[in-house]
Amino acid sequence: MILRNQTMDLEQPVLCPGCSADEGLHYVHPTTVQVNRGGEITTVDHKGTCIARGAPVMRGANIVILFACEQGHTFRQEFQFHKGATYFLEELDEAALAPGEPLEFGTLWRD
Repeated sequence: MILRNQTMDLEQPVLCPGCSADEGLHYVHPTTVQVNRGGEITTVDHKGTCIARGAPVMRGANIVILFACEQGHTFRQEFQFHKGATYFLEELDEAALAPGEPLEFGTLWRD
């Protein structure tokens, strides 16, 4: 089935895995997207786009999206393509900001 002109479900936001339900768990900002295609690494962040050479991650493409939530947590969603299958990992960065520390991160896009 080919789906065209689909609308994004705004009722299903990305949730911070480090927040509890009473905090702002859906106040999440994308900060970086990185694609590693056989050692050719394209990174997009608030500064722009950079292409560099590096080591490949397994066979197939690897896509990493970094997020920061407004409570100070950072986390990553990673997709690894290998032999026709796509694997997914979500990982919380355990080095969260201390309470009261100013939140500083570069969002990919902000109005």
